[in-house]
Amino acid sequence: MPPVEVCFDAAALSLTAAWAANSTLALLLTRAGANAAKWGFRVFMLAVIVAYLNLPPAWPISWYGLAADLGLTTVALAWALGFAIVAGASLTALRRARRPVPENC
Repeated sequence: MPPVEVCFDAAALSLTAAWAANSTLALLLTRAGANAAKWGFRVFMLAVIVAYLNLPPAWPISWYGLAADLGLTTVALAWALGFAIVAGASLTALRRARRPVPENC
């Protein structure tokens, strides 16, 4: 079992990533229809995965070095902060749009 600290880091990272995805999808729903937003989000995530798979081999290994140098908690919380910033920006844009999100989505 990993240490308790790693479990809390993973929970924080998972929650902020889900929050960012949810708020971004809600923003897309105000700009486009439900089907277009759903497929647009899927295409975006597929593009992110394909881009990650095509990175030079040294890039993914450098993430391990970064976690080893700075500590796993620092890297996880930095990513969580990045996701929280994306979610906050999406929610701010959603508030400014002043259009309600469809309830059936």
